[in-house]
Amino acid sequence: MVGGPYLLLMASAIATGEPFNSKLDVQAGFDWLEKNMKPNVKTTYQGVASAKQQLASGNVDSLNLFWDYMVFDMWKSGAPINALFRLEPKGIAFAEAVGVPKGTNNMDAALVYANECLSPWFQEKASAEMGCGVTNKNAQVDPQAKEFGATTADEFDQLAFPNFEYIWNNRSDWSQRWNEIFSQ
Repeated sequence: MVGGPYLLLMASAIATGEPFNSKLDVQAGFDWLEKNMKPNVKTTYQGVASAKQQLASGNVDSLNLFWDYMVFDMWKSGAPINALFRLEPKGIAFAEAVGVPKGTNNMDAALVYANECLSPWFQEKASAEMGCGVTNKNAQVDPQAKEFGATTADEFDQLAFPNFEYIWNNRSDWSQRWNEIFSQ
């Protein structure tokens, strides 16, 4: 199992019944994880390579939804992986963002890169290689990625997103509590 703020917030949403995109009661999430997850956790992993190795060896039987596109290559090659991408009715998005910080030394190059990442051709290529969805309405999801569970641009607009500022401001405190529970 791998930890992180997204899993904590999902547990908090389950425990409280509150929307995923709100500032959730994380103590309720920690309590839920300690009761429902901790007794079942035998292996932890960090990073893509470790997760793939653990999956391939049979040491891990599930991954956090965030890892979906990181194991697309294994799924495409016939590994016995069942994807559970986006749950109904709305689903939860684990958004990877492209941004350009203010005051960057090479603003022009950074903006070119960001714009390329948002272009239809780039998103279609990423969908085919990584199994991810698209956000550009002019881009099409790769057929295998669609079968895997990747979202279209229209579906993406319907997903719920976590409150990233809330995560950023609390991540250190949450990490300490996480380690208290799962490092034992």
